[in-house]
Amino acid sequence: MSPLISVLMPVYNTGSFLSEAIDSILNQTLTDFELIIVDDGSTDNSLEIAQQYQNSDKRVSVHSQSNLGISKTRNILVSLATSDYLAWMDSDDVSMPERLKIQYSFMKENPNVVAIGTKSLMIDEQGLPICIWDAPLEHDEIDRWHIDGGGGAIIFPSSMMSKQAVTDLGGFDLNLTGAEDLSLFLQLAEVGKLQNIDKELLHYRQHIQSISHTDKNKILHDKQRVIDTACKRRGIAKKSLSISSQPVAISDTIIKWGWWSLKAGNISTSRKYAWKAIFMKPFKLATWKLFVCSLRGF
Repeated sequence: MSPLISVLMPVYNTGSFLSEAIDSILNQTLTDFELIIVDDGSTDNSLEIAQQYQNSDKRVSVHSQSNLGISKTRNILVSLATSDYLAWMDSDDVSMPERLKIQYSFMKENPNVVAIGTKSLMIDEQGLPICIWDAPLEHDEIDRWHIDGGGGAIIFPSSMMSKQAVTDLGGFDLNLTGAEDLSLFLQLAEVGKLQNIDKELLHYRQHIQSISHTDKNKILHDKQRVIDTACKRRGIAKKSLSISSQPVAISDTIIKWGWWSLKAGNISTSRKYAWKAIFMKPFKLATWKLFVCSLRGF
């Protein structure tokens, strides 16, 4: 008999966080699930860690492969799933104990919903809180955010989806870089409803080193192509993205996280990033403004 939920976890070089991520799934209050892990050619100890869990918990199955990329890996995970419901989980995030129970109950009670996400607490690499990501809750606003090119209307690793809907749409587009999630959500919105639950059920880890994308031009090109295709399917006017193709400076991200943390009341996190900003950009006015405000605590 198939489990209620297939939890799908792609893994690539996240050995430092993997145990916490897996433990957060194995400690869910809803226990009838399978956790499928595909290691996409990790060069650290990720595969060994995952295999230890496979040896100790029959709900865990681990598969390894040469590095094929995130879209191919996600499609493989979908093909391995035996449940009607797919819960996505990144290998460096943390799910709250009630996550699967709440999402599963919602989808069973609302069969017109094909994908559901949750509010998420953004955390840094050390697990310090930055802020709650305040995403829209209802279908129309989520879809409008997506068609306008916005990211994070549904935090992907917080999502649960209908397997049937995903497979009917052909899964993830292997030709896309960084826009494959957006493409799938736009298509899902055309066959059912999207929703976010107004509860913080995921800790969503942010990494400084992943902010400045070497492939940002391709990502933006792919995102525009995805939106153009969706507009054509829907018979609406094309929307042009007005996003700079310049890489995001790490110092700007540090300052941004400092302000987000301060506004959310996470003073210690804000002060951490204020100090980092001073060391990186000591002659930048924005650095010292953040530093003074974080010391004051408002």
